[in-house]
Amino acid sequence: MCCLQIGSTILAQAAGVPTLPWSGSGVAVAFEECNGVIPQDVYDKACMFNLEEAIESCHRIGYPVMLKASWGGGGKGIRKVHSDDEVRAVFKQIQGEVSASRHSAVWWQ
Repeated sequence: MCCLQIGSTILAQAAGVPTLPWSGSGVAVAFEECNGVIPQDVYDKACMFNLEEAIESCHRIGYPVMLKASWGGGGKGIRKVHSDDEVRAVFKQIQGEVSASRHSAVWWQ
């Protein structure tokens, strides 16, 4: 199963577990509703698909943030950014770094 950090955080939020600010803050689905499988539309609400969404999410969270490709592992596709200019410089690079990545999510590391 891919994207365990995103899915587990969505479930944790639904259970009332405090989480650090991230692109999916407020996105939740109860385990009982999904039987542990996050519906794609719910998962997509926690992710960013373009540069504008990434910058908006970073403004909501506050810099610095970690941008991470939602697919991959072992540290692939992770960049710490401190400004909109840094997001602009690395967003497409992150998406392209992990071959299976279709989008990227943001959360504190």
